[in-house]
Amino acid sequence: MVAIAVFLTGCAQLPRSGAIGVGPNVQIESTDDYLYYSPSLPSPGDSQQQIVTGFLSAGNGPQNDYEVARSYLANNFKSEWSASDEVLVQQGATVFDLIDESNARVELQVSATIDANGIDNLAPFSFFNVVSEDPPHIMFSTVRTGNKNKDTLNNILANQQFVVNLVTEDVVEQMNTTSQPVAADVNEFELANVTPIESIYIKPKRVKESLVQFECEMVHHYFIEKHQNGGACIIIGKIITMHIDDSILMENHKIDLEKYKPVARLAGSNYSKLGEIFSIKR
Repeated sequence: MVAIAVFLTGCAQLPRSGAIGVGPNVQIESTDDYLYYSPSLPSPGDSQQQIVTGFLSAGNGPQNDYEVARSYLANNFKSEWSASDEVLVQQGATVFDLIDESNARVELQVSATIDANGIDNLAPFSFFNVVSEDPPHIMFSTVRTGNKNKDTLNNILANQQFVVNLVTEDVVEQMNTTSQPVAADVNEFELANVTPIESIYIKPKRVKESLVQFECEMVHHYFIEKHQNGGACIIIGKIITMHIDDSILMENHKIDLEKYKPVARLAGSNYSKLGEIFSIKR
């Protein structure tokens, strides 16, 4: 088995000051089949610690404008709280210290803060595959060496969106450039000298030089357990829309693989081009 090489596009890694801009009003068909994390509602008699930690946990469930998280707030504050003003990406356990009946101190280990503005991010991933066609879903896995999240993972957990840009022979060098360990505020589109273009339905940009691109929304993530050095996180995303360049399409709307020229990663720094194609009847 080989892994297809992909660029993964994310955005909004570091906080930036400035006003929030209003974009075009794009109508997207409502769906109810997303596999979101489902947080628990508060229960009568919950302690102060259970209320605080329950609210923090419910921040991972965006359904109905964070309806469950708002249920932990006082009635006069529910409508005022804005979940999109800033997002904290937390690592480690929450420390709760009850000062008195009305006040508590909470300590969070935060790995990143995300606001409405950000940095365009690109990174290559080979642990990638399709997991469903009805509806279309893909997955990829990102390792957490040293028990630390990569910038791409932090971005996706915060924004719930990403773009998969499939890699061909013509952009394999640019893909390799984005594997460099650079600071989080480096724009990797500029670093790799590739062209960012706007997506239709989501915020992260696409790579113009990529001939196949998937706009995706995260529907589930899972951190590998019982690891020794950080393990990995598996991301499952629903494909909202696909972009396929006309230059590689045949008359039957299938992809001409000889024109497409995909690249596969074998292991380490070894890659492979497309070889002889054959068919086996099922």
